[in-house]
Amino acid sequence: MKDTDKVIHLNERQNRIMEIMRQQNAVSVATLSSLMKVSEVTIRKDLTMLEEHMLYRVHGSAILVNRYINDRSVAEKEKLYADEKHAIGVYAARLIGPDDTIMVASGTTTLAMAREIGQNDRLTVITSAFSVASELSTRRSVDVIQLGGMVRRSSLSVLGPFAEQMLGSLSCSKLFMGVDGVDLDLSLIH
Repeated sequence: MKDTDKVIHLNERQNRIMEIMRQQNAVSVATLSSLMKVSEVTIRKDLTMLEEHMLYRVHGSAILVNRYINDRSVAEKEKLYADEKHAIGVYAARLIGPDDTIMVASGTTTLAMAREIGQNDRLTVITSAFSVASELSTRRSVDVIQLGGMVRRSSLSVLGPFAEQMLGSLSCSKLFMGVDGVDLDLSLIH
């Protein structure tokens, strides 16, 4: 049975939490505890159960899971739209010039681009993504700078203050990054 096929059985309190979340989009543990007239420990247990599929916990509160940014594993994402990612990768790699210093963010589309960089392309690549660093480290003419920091398991990349500190001392001519999706209805530009 796949995760998407699982039936999730919620109790009355958990259903009420989800109803409140849909109305407010984000709510604190303390607020939920007060509204439900149960302890914060009980609310945390409910949120832990709901976290797997319906919401994302942040320090002291929770937010609804956004279907556009829900973290999937890299292996799962790599299988989605593989032909389109390859085509984007081919096109993006053509934008890289000789002796460029580029920054490559994590993601399966940026990995597709990294795979298109030739063996003799001279450039420097700054990346947070282990997969990109691994792919490009096989090319003798490419210098790879792997950022350090806290490992984000879902993307196999690094983030946090150490990565930010390193980025503060580096510069690049081009940035390549991916997105999980674009929804014109959610656009901030009208």
